[in-house]
Amino acid sequence: LAALTFTSCGGKREAVKQAALPEKFDKTANITLDEKEYSSNFKRGGADIWECEFTAPETIEGLKLTISGEVCRLEYKGLDYTVQRENMPDYGILPLVTKSVDNLIAGRDISTVKSGKSVISSGTVSGENFSAEISDGEIKTLNIEGYLSVEFT
Repeated sequence: LAALTFTSCGGKREAVKQAALPEKFDKTANITLDEKEYSSNFKRGGADIWECEFTAPETIEGLKLTISGEVCRLEYKGLDYTVQRENMPDYGILPLVTKSVDNLIAGRDISTVKSGKSVISSGTVSGENFSAEISDGEIKTLNIEGYLSVEFT
């Protein structure tokens, strides 16, 4: 997808500096992972504080994950479990989305090109290439090549 984004026909693309993104992040996410659809709410309270609550599909609706520092807390239907962040899988929805957005907000190892009224910023997370469309100072989409796509509203 990123290859198509950077080589597709259309307007001229030029390297630009990514505009600063706000530290706070509070978005609804429509996610596709391995051809499965998910919906969740992502909130970022700072560089190492994240909350993600799934709203669909019904089988995981209400699952809430909170990352604070080196700890991740999972809550679901009255059950509560805490795990060290380092023991979480690198390729789950939460770590891929949060690490990508953290990199975009920090401007860490990001390259950016202008694309019409938006910019496309790209980088690497957990060894995977990602790209994000940014418009009006907000992240609109996030794509990890061949694996995960997210539309933020």
